[in-house]
Amino acid sequence: MNFCRNFHHMMEFLDVSPLSFIKDLGAKGLEGSILKRSGGHRIQGLNCFGHHQFCYRWSRRWLVVKDSFLLYMKPEAGVVSFVLLFDPEFRVQVGRSYTATKYGVCIQNFTR
Repeated sequence: MNFCRNFHHMMEFLDVSPLSFIKDLGAKGLEGSILKRSGGHRIQGLNCFGHHQFCYRWSRRWLVVKDSFLLYMKPEAGVVSFVLLFDPEFRVQVGRSYTATKYGVCIQNFTR
């Protein structure tokens, strides 16, 4: 329904995005809202932790997991920010030692 596709909060409630309805991308996988930490941008005074007081910027993103890739996009605009392919170097790391957060997940592949 157009109402569901055009209303951001309804799409978030249903865990769908505009990409959920594109059949050429494959079956609908896991989707949902996440907080993404900046990769290398350290900003003085924001969310500091650790001995050296590293600071990161956090931003809300919509994560989409498909069978051969994952992507995240800006929720309100629906613009794809980044696509991460499942390549031979793909790995997922969990735990405070990798993420410096209690419930964080670190996802990497060959290019990022």
